[in-house]
Amino acid sequence: MEKALVSVIVPAYNAGQSIERCLDSLLVQTYKNIELVIVDDGSTDHTSEIVQNYVDRDSRVRLIYQENTGVGEARNTGIREAKGEWVCFVDSDDYVEKEFVEVFINAAIEFQADCVATNFVFEFTGGFNLKYPFKPSKDVMTGYEAVKKTFEILSFPSFVTNKFFRRKIIESNKIEFPPILYEDVFFVNAVFLESERVVFIDESNYHYVMTEGSLTSNFTYKHCQDYLTAINLLRHYIEKKGKWAEWEDLISKYVDRVLFQMLVSLLFLNKDLTMKQRDKIFRLAKSKTEEIKQRPDTNEDPFELSAEITSMMEDRDVDEINKDES
Repeated sequence: MEKALVSVIVPAYNAGQSIERCLDSLLVQTYKNIELVIVDDGSTDHTSEIVQNYVDRDSRVRLIYQENTGVGEARNTGIREAKGEWVCFVDSDDYVEKEFVEVFINAAIEFQADCVATNFVFEFTGGFNLKYPFKPSKDVMTGYEAVKKTFEILSFPSFVTNKFFRRKIIESNKIEFPPILYEDVFFVNAVFLESERVVFIDESNYHYVMTEGSLTSNFTYKHCQDYLTAINLLRHYIEKKGKWAEWEDLISKYVDRVLFQMLVSLLFLNKDLTMKQRDKIFRLAKSKTEEIKQRPDTNEDPFELSAEITSMMEDRDVDEINKDES
């Protein structure tokens, strides 16, 4: 029986310092029937030259270059270019263990799953590693149960890089990454909603390398804006599927958890904000989460929900906030 092709999609932007480690870890996979789709998202360093060397040496590596449009659209490009029955995503500054793909494909076959998730490792400066300490209580879930678990946030985070997807579900439902931060909050949950079975495997084969620019290292105005936008996109997706009544209460509880997560992040993950600025952002985010709890109007643009937060990103607006609060 011919083994299924797995497409590993790697978005890369100015990844010259890390891309070799990433690709080296993928090319020694114990599961050999893979293709690496590297999408250079408009790098201004030597990323493409490095990847081209791999293309010349290994026919499984493909390089696509595009103008800079962000990691979400780079992943979308990778999906459009992918030929595999299965797809997974690895960020260019991260790396994986040699069993990474094999664990995924074996679980997908054994459990006849549409999506597979594994645990992962946070890797900090200095070589300190921390296995993610939380995990879902069930190893085999329906898509509905998987979304409910991601809504709990900690027990099943909606990161895309520790997950494995049947490509036809993504394509047949026209699911794409939105052009925002927290793009995986929408993408992962939308795919789960369309999946019959999701499996969790408690093996940590993905190394999430924590750098100064990592999403979890500095929480800003834009993080609040895009987190809420991702949830709003999911809210609209659910309504268009005719399932709002089924999810309304769960969405409400989810946004309450997100609001608390934002509060913690504003307090501890941004040293540049004054307490007045943090308070203003939090109160604005709170008002927006109340909107998200309501049934969406699908004629409205879901990207516009948190537009007010955008204006607070400019220094002159922050100065005005301080004046208003004094």
